[in-house]
Amino acid sequence: MWRRIGAGFVAFGVATSPAPAHADGGSPIVSVECPELDPEVAAALKARAQADLLVRQINGILLVSCGDGTTLTFTPADGPSRTAAVPVNAAEKGAVDAVLETLDAILRAPETPAPPAEPPTAPPAAPPRPDPVPEPEPGPEAPVRPLPRDDSERPVFLVAAGAFAELWSREIGGALGPRARGVLRMPSGFGLVAGGAALFTPARAAGVSARLVQLFAGGERWFGRDERVEVGVTLGADLLHTSEGGAVPETADHVAFAGDLHGAMVVFPAPLSLSVGLHGVVHPGPVRVQLGETEVFRIPTVTVGVSLDGVLGPF
Repeated sequence: MWRRIGAGFVAFGVATSPAPAHADGGSPIVSVECPELDPEVAAALKARAQADLLVRQINGILLVSCGDGTTLTFTPADGPSRTAAVPVNAAEKGAVDAVLETLDAILRAPETPAPPAEPPTAPPAAPPRPDPVPEPEPGPEAPVRPLPRDDSERPVFLVAAGAFAELWSREIGGALGPRARGVLRMPSGFGLVAGGAALFTPARAAGVSARLVQLFAGGERWFGRDERVEVGVTLGADLLHTSEGGAVPETADHVAFAGDLHGAMVVFPAPLSLSVGLHGVVHPGPVRVQLGETEVFRIPTVTVGVSLDGVLGPF
């Protein structure tokens, strides 16, 4: 009773003079947001609530709002907000007293203590380290065994035999005959080749016939996924014997050198393969074949030939 009388005197002083400063250097703020409330009643409510806070020496913000019901929200300067509903409507008689009683209940209610902070959890202990395993004493060194040799990393040997034909000149046509060669094939795809051939002229030019013995050596290279394409170069010596079967037989021997650039393709796979090749034979110059003082035929500087070989291997 006496608190309300004192608040009334203070409210009269608040309404007629500037609001006294709080001990903290600030004043409580009261806001009434009720459009349906009479302005004089709203002013009286604001003045009495502010006076009540000044008497209590409590600083903060008080908000009285009206909607579906009258709500009182007080936010102190040093604490969390508190909200409560006023039991009567702001427009009803006695609403000012109801607001002040609700404010008194809010201010008397103890603050909800903050939950205690959880003590920091200690990190999990590290697992015990196992005892070090003693290193075995060095014993006698074991003998080193050689690695097994891969067959694909060693050279292989191939044997090829077949027929070879070479076009010489218009007068005597060409020469053909058997040919054989051996190939030492490396894992890198390169190979060394050596062989020989014996060629004969099937036609006679003015009763003249010729035979040729050829010895050659060189290198070859295989290409493709299955290495069926072959390219090679060989150098050889040709021993050419020419004869004329007349009343007085005449013969002549010539030695010539030639280079052979050839390409071949394997038609059938191993172990017995068939290789078809095309050859370009280059001589240092035209080979003139003479019997006595007469030139019977001539082999040009560049000739062409074909080969058909059966290849056996690898061994």
